[in-house]
Order: sequence, then structure tokens, then C-alpha cells
Amino acid sequence: MLILALGLLAGCREGDSASDPAAQTTTATPTSPTDSASGSRFATVVHETAAGGEVGPVVRLDSARAVDEFVAQFTRAGLGEKIRAELEVRDLRPGDVMVGRVVAIGCDVPQVLIRDAGELLVAQPVPKSTHECFAPMTSVALAPVSQDEVPQPTGGE
Repeated sequence: MLILALGLLAGCREGDSASDPAAQTTTATPTSPTDSASGSRFATVVHETAAGGEVGPVVRLDSARAVDEFVAQFTRAGLGEKIRAELEVRDLRPGDVMVGRVVAIGCDVPQVLIRDAGELLVAQPVPKSTHECFAPMTSVALAPVSQDEVPQPTGGE
């Protein structure tokens, strides 16, 4: 019986349940740690179960309007709140801007390099998991980059 109970609890992460709002938590990885082997810096990754959204391009998050438009794609307010909270605590260097990107929707949260081969916010491959996933997690990478690395939005900001 114990094995069966443990098997039922296995999912994308501890406490996962698409029907239990209390189990819908959002967490972030440490801010921009460095991989000492390669010297690469990792982005902060915020994730939440069953939050929707679509994997897409890097987006400048340099205004309230830009953040509002970015978080509007999520079906759970908690992910947007976590993104906003992460953006509020950032001290940017002059000339830097925060960027974000939905990097994955699935059972595993990838590590994300801020820069890799000239690209921004690149999700690293996640080893194939053997556990059953009851609901996918939306993973959003956030990082400060030079404003010169990200094109200005079009449409009269």
C-alpha cells in the first residue's frame, strides 16, 4: 500500500494536483548563479503548475505595460505575481533591462543560461524523467541584460 501511495504522489513536483489550489505554488531558482566549470550565468526561473502560456521569444520587461502584457498569457495569477515580485527586487546596472521568456511547459523545470552562443535565455536540456506528470509546469526565465542586446518593442511604446 505504501508503494501505491507514493506512486500516486509522484508528479511534476511534491504536492502537485491540478484540482488543489493550495498545492499550486510558485518557486524561483537562485538569482543568476554561475556555473563554475563554464563561467556561464544562469537566469532566475519562476514556475507554476497548470499556468498556461506559450514558449516564445525573449521579451523586454522594462515597463508596467510590458509586464502586464507578458503575464496576461498565464491562467494562474500566482505566476504573474511571482514574476512581478522578482522584477521589483532587482537592482539593475545602468544600461541594463530585465527580460523574460517562457522557456518550457512540461514536467521538469530547466536551468536557463542567460547567454549561450549569442542567444538569450536558452533552456538547457532536461534529462528524461521516469515519473508520471499529472499537470505541466510553466517555466519563465528572468534575467538582466544590456538594453542593446534586446530590440525595442514596436508599436509606439
